[in-house]
Amino acid sequence: MITTWHPGESLAEVFEFSNEYAKHPALSLDGLVIVHVASEPDADRLLAHLGSADR
Repeated sequence: MITTWHPGESLAEVFEFSNEYAKHPALSLDGLVIVHVASEPDADRLLAHLGSADR
């Protein structure tokens, strides 16, 4: 499990990190779990960015 924290970063930057830098040297990371901790839910916006991210 890899966990990261991205305060003050745009969703585009967060998904860029996920796509470009979240790597394991020996294993393929085929799944992505998004845990959004906030005072208000924002699933639609997160899923929209996920759908447009290069994966």
